[in-house]
Amino acid sequence: MKPRKFLLFLAIFLLALASSGIAKADNTYLVYDQWGGTWSDANKTTSSESNMCWAAAASNILAWAGYGTANLNTAQKIFQYFAADWTNAGSLPLYAWSWFLDGTLPPNWSGWSQVTTAGGDFWPKDNFSSLYNQSTGNGMAAVASFFNSGDGVVLCIYTPSGGAHALTCWGYNYTLPGLYTGIWVTDSDDGVTALQEYPVSWDSINDVWDLGGAYAGWYIGGVEALGRNPEDPPEVSLPPSLLFFITGLLALALGRRRGRDYPGAPQGQ
Repeated sequence: MKPRKFLLFLAIFLLALASSGIAKADNTYLVYDQWGGTWSDANKTTSSESNMCWAAAASNILAWAGYGTANLNTAQKIFQYFAADWTNAGSLPLYAWSWFLDGTLPPNWSGWSQVTTAGGDFWPKDNFSSLYNQSTGNGMAAVASFFNSGDGVVLCIYTPSGGAHALTCWGYNYTLPGLYTGIWVTDSDDGVTALQEYPVSWDSINDVWDLGGAYAGWYIGGVEALGRNPEDPPEVSLPPSLLFFITGLLALALGRRRGRDYPGAPQGQ
């Protein structure tokens, strides 16, 4: 049997095995199980932080990805640093991360959060543009892709009426590759320090992933990702899950490479 046909046969066999339930026990992917560390949940504590969910979510990823400092060594401390130095308004993790890492100021847009005190610039040697990625396409596919690269992920979620919020995503549930059923997140607005699970479902009419549970009526409108600190590599890197093994075999068997465009992300607050 030719190598490509063998790989295709093996991939189809593993997919059938997974769908039968025999290989379906591990149906949850958590990024820290693959790349080390653990989840964080920076929370708002005062009304002066009411519109800074984007900074709280960004702080969770900075802590997990190894960008903390001797004094800013937890997600909550990093978030308080943002709250003290930025105005209480909406923005995106992109601008929080770039300022914290290399001191880049955010765009001076009306209604968006602005820096009030000089700061940030803690990791100027890192190439931020090579560490950052984002997508406004198929949200869950983007999440899986970023996780597979070892990136930390923030979801920008919205309502049709204009509501906007940011959640830190730590994992997802799936039945088969591409068939997602839920997400694992931490939320600066839920009043608890906890990892929460919410269902997701594909909205074929609007081409978005809808959330359920406490966020019923919301959808994933953007995904932002930050790579781990090159100067602080992960302590643990476990082998890929069956999900990525199968998809890798399919890619080899079919001889295809797939790319993704990353257009501009909407505002989240």
